[in-house]
Amino acid sequence: MSKPTLIISCSAAKADTPMLAFDLYKGGLFTLIRANMDDIHDHFNLLILSALYGLIDSKELIEPYNVLMPTNPASLNDFVLTHKAKATKNLAKYASTDAGVFVVLPNKYLAAFDELLAHRPFNKAFNTYLSHYISRKHSGIGVLRQRLKFILEHH
Repeated sequence: MSKPTLIISCSAAKADTPMLAFDLYKGGLFTLIRANMDDIHDHFNLLILSALYGLIDSKELIEPYNVLMPTNPASLNDFVLTHKAKATKNLAKYASTDAGVFVVLPNKYLAAFDELLAHRPFNKAFNTYLSHYISRKHSGIGVLRQRLKFILEHH
């Protein structure tokens, strides 16, 4: 049976040298994962929605950066146009009819993810998964952390 796929956002807190994406990010969701699992990759395929790189595999080697996720419609559209092909490829790499996908993103990243979902090939890859959970209507990082912890403990 395939592992479920988990999609989380990048974080402002980062290491200052190039490294694998999961190791580069030091924010709250990453801290939570490290505190609750020896190796996330034993349990989940992990994808990260990065403000600079788009939807990346957590095992991808990346450089540190300081970029914010765009929030205005024109910039968000540019983000999707730039990253939709790679995002689709990375999502499809793990898409499985016998495993689910969990999306745990802050609201501005969720807006970018929703724009990616409007792209037909990305949507098709997303809908290949057996089940889908997208964390919506949350009131902040505390709620996201609670939801992520529940996912980590129960899947």
